[in-house]
Amino acid sequence: MNGGGPSSRNVAQEFKELFEKCLWQARLTTHSLHRELLRGTGYDLPENTIDSWRRPHTTTGEPSLPGEAKVQLLAQWLCDLDQVTVTEEELLAAWRSDKAARASRRSGADGDPGNVPVDAGHVRLARGEHFEGIIDATIYLHMDSLLGRVDHRLRELLNTGQPIPTYYAYLTHHGYLNWVRLTEDHRYTYYRSSVELCEANATEIGAEIVRAAGRSNLDYVALGPGTGSKDRALISSLVATEPEGGPLLYYPYDINPAMIVHAIQTVLSGELESRVNVKGIIAPFDSLGLFSYVYKDRAGPNVLALLGNTLGNMSDDSGFLETLFSSGMWTGDVLLLEVRCHVDQEAVRAPGIGEELKKRFNFGPLEILGATYDDHQDRITIRRERSRSVIPNTVTTVTRCEQVRCGDKTWHDVRLAYVHEYSEDDLDHVITDIGFTILRKFQRGVRSADQERVVLLYVLQKD
Repeated sequence: MNGGGPSSRNVAQEFKELFEKCLWQARLTTHSLHRELLRGTGYDLPENTIDSWRRPHTTTGEPSLPGEAKVQLLAQWLCDLDQVTVTEEELLAAWRSDKAARASRRSGADGDPGNVPVDAGHVRLARGEHFEGIIDATIYLHMDSLLGRVDHRLRELLNTGQPIPTYYAYLTHHGYLNWVRLTEDHRYTYYRSSVELCEANATEIGAEIVRAAGRSNLDYVALGPGTGSKDRALISSLVATEPEGGPLLYYPYDINPAMIVHAIQTVLSGELESRVNVKGIIAPFDSLGLFSYVYKDRAGPNVLALLGNTLGNMSDDSGFLETLFSSGMWTGDVLLLEVRCHVDQEAVRAPGIGEELKKRFNFGPLEILGATYDDHQDRITIRRERSRSVIPNTVTTVTRCEQVRCGDKTWHDVRLAYVHEYSEDDLDHVITDIGFTILRKFQRGVRSADQERVVLLYVLQKD
């Protein structure tokens, strides 16, 4: 081609080459194509998507290919421009040819040495691959748009009288900062006991995991990593069992990107940086079954860590355990489950945290709607109740606000947070009924008349 554009060849041309030719003839860049396509058709094609068709992927070495609907719309609009000589059919034919060639390589028909066989019984994502809408990527959600949806969902929950899910307290950057301040406060005794439990028993816990999994080269999935302190202690114990072993893959899974970054910085500080690879998953726990295909990238068992009494903050705690077992774990996977167990069901003091701190933290989600804590603090109560969990003999600390006013809207008896404390024997029965095997239990706290609760860490396995 004259004028410095992409050269012509008398052979079948690849989609990328013809696409670049179209862009050169139309004098379009990635940015201007995005802008003109949006203006001309109303279709918002992200710039990073366009870039992925022009640059080799770091894993596959090939540019991505657009989906069928995208390429048809693009070919129709782009090839209709007066200055573009490539026809719509030529561009579509190049796309079909490239797609068929890649499918052939994946099936092994051309003897591609990079082909990875797929077990028909399991779906596994290699880095850079995709499956039914899941893609190997780090996704940034524009916060204004995200909070717009959260605002709408919060109002739905309040209008129907449902409790506010715990993860809303961690969702915003303000919520993240509230959590960090909470962990740094000496009055939050439960958090201190929780960290001490993991640090004091890390070597034994790591040895039990390796014994159950049969290997130390593991994938560690932190379901709500918090500050990462407990993950660091446990991961250190795992990599120490095989000093010359391969890297451990760490998957911090949380709704808030800032929480994930904080945990990664904690875990990778010091000598662990060379022994741990990281891939964060930003998603709510109700998407766990879907995202399990992301962290099941390598063959072999995973370790899933549900620490910090995260289970005890859920309204449907037993249902989540069942979902985790059936959709989030494979046979042989290990689950670290940390909970609070009560000693006396009649105890009336709220566990492990000052009243004012607890009220302020749990009120956090309502600040998304514009409500202020100072205007509502006298209406917030914290009480221990029974029968808030289907797990028998559970005692639940419920934080409520008797009235919430935001603008011209008022809601009554708003449940802000649950904190379940379990009867150990009854929780044991539920865990084994679901199908878990209890391998070990570690305890922090002494069961006595003056000790209202203990921290308990289960090492469980899906057989």
